[in-house]
Amino acid sequence: MKEKNKREITSALTMVTQIGLNMVFIIGICVFIGRFIDSKLGTTPLFLFVFIILGMITAFYNMYQTAMSAFKTSDMKKDADNYKKAIDNHKNIHDEHYDSKDKPENGDKDA
Repeated sequence: MKEKNKREITSALTMVTQIGLNMVFIIGICVFIGRFIDSKLGTTPLFLFVFIILGMITAFYNMYQTAMSAFKTSDMKKDADNYKKAIDNHKNIHDEHYDSKDKPENGDKDA
């Protein structure tokens, strides 16, 4: 397997792990807060449900932001690679053009 493919797979797995842990952590904290408030106020399921929904919205928003950030980074890398290829191609065409012109012969400096 090529080194580039290994890096892409590792990067994708890292992103999936990060998203999963973020979701579990955020929703877990919201469940804890909801249960704590319910126990203090005696409103057993109310704040638990409110904070679960709030946690899910926050977790999915975080997931969206992480995914968009990864895609932007990926697109920027592709754009940079394409730009570099275009510059190299332009340099090659430029070099070929000037190499094909008549070169001074017999040590002439003026051509």
